[in-house]
Amino acid sequence: MENYINKSIKNGKLIINDSVVHDETDDKYYEFQMITGNEIPVFLSCSKIFLDETEQYVYDVNSMICLSELAKKKSLTGDELNILIESVCSCQEMIKSYLLSPEGLILDPDFVFFERSKKTFRYAFFPWDNEDTYSSYTKLAEFLLSAIDYSDEQAIDMGYDIYASILNKDYDLSKFLIKDTEKEVTESIEDVHISIDTEEKKERKRLNTFSVVCISINSLIFILMLTVFLWSRRLFRLWILFVNLNYSKIDGMIILRIKRRIL
Repeated sequence: MENYINKSIKNGKLIINDSVVHDETDDKYYEFQMITGNEIPVFLSCSKIFLDETEQYVYDVNSMICLSELAKKKSLTGDELNILIESVCSCQEMIKSYLLSPEGLILDPDFVFFERSKKTFRYAFFPWDNEDTYSSYTKLAEFLLSAIDYSDEQAIDMGYDIYASILNKDYDLSKFLIKDTEKEVTESIEDVHISIDTEEKKERKRLNTFSVVCISINSLIFILMLTVFLWSRRLFRLWILFVNLNYSKIDGMIILRIKRRIL
């Protein structure tokens, strides 16, 4: 049976739908147990649920920004690219330490995330991913060439060196790392993350203001309608009283005339 895998992000969760049900008899189930049973640095925490007869693997990405979205906000400098490659190297080390398959590391820019609180990139590991290592790394390298800041010579050199290395199927990227760049890079990326949060807060504030205005207008209309209703009732009562008084006067005049005729 062919394995169909779909990835999506909903409500702060990366969700991977798998058409094949995996259990303890699966050769790679050990890898799934390793990533769920351990807090592995740079890897996203993962859990499994069943929905509509399919397996869903859920990764918590709340308050994180994906690499592709980050690159839309600003081009990556050499220092920022260095931090990203350093995190990929950390993933490679974890894969070796926990005896995992390199193919399980998801390097799609849409599903690589920057975690502001820990100032690092985080990655999803899915043992049954259907993309081979070469394709995964090549797509990341091609993306980086389109995302780097071409006014930064360091970014240009690193980007093309990494691309050439991956084309030769050399995935050891540690040789391209430059030390002592973390502080400046994380502050730069954090500024972008903060600007995105600020935009979202402004949008929520505008919606809240609109809601308050609508509620105020509705309240004013209700008060005006209630006032008109109460005044209408009061005027109606005064009119009834006026009519009753007139009728009383007429009745009194008639009775007086009858008495005069009798007398």
